[in-house]
Amino acid sequence: MKHYIIPARCGSKGLLHKNHLLVPVTIAQLSEKELHNVILSTNDDFLLNEYEDTCVKIHHRSDATSTDTASMHSVLTEVVADMGIKPDDDLIVLYPTYVGRTLRDIRNVYQYFQSTASPSTLCCYECTDAPEMYINAKTHGKYRRQEYDKQYVYSHFVAVVMVKHLSDLDEQLRCNLTSYYTLLSKPKDVDSLKDLL
Repeated sequence: MKHYIIPARCGSKGLLHKNHLLVPVTIAQLSEKELHNVILSTNDDFLLNEYEDTCVKIHHRSDATSTDTASMHSVLTEVVADMGIKPDDDLIVLYPTYVGRTLRDIRNVYQYFQSTASPSTLCCYECTDAPEMYINAKTHGKYRRQEYDKQYVYSHFVAVVMVKHLSDLDEQLRCNLTSYYTLLSKPKDVDSLKDLL
């Protein structure tokens, strides 16, 4: 079984109450028939009241996982324990900040995850700058940019985790067996009012 986890703690520092705006956008990215598999993990009273009488399941975050230093790993570990999620289930993590994500994106990443049989799948996109040009870069002997190695940045645009492997993953939901779904470009990640414009 798959569960869509929407992490939405209270207390954003970049854009005040951003999850009040972004959680409905995230839920709208899913099809209606999948809404009964959504778990909203929050400590935000507004969101708790807003989704209390809907088919969306509510996970009440503890104080420990409601801080801005709490890792997604700790949040998922708590969700699994509190909601009775089974080891063979999959968690599809949908951060509300990715407003440009579509249902097709979510399905594509999940299908890729299933095809790789990896413990987790994150997204990635090609880095547009050249780390070889950084001031602290080691001498590399490459003169032309065309010779530089391609570099990729990982992203939680859509993250998928097999519950039984959660304990094998680091705080960013990765391990040496994690697979990466390549996006065509860097996704928009909303953290300020400017990002919404």
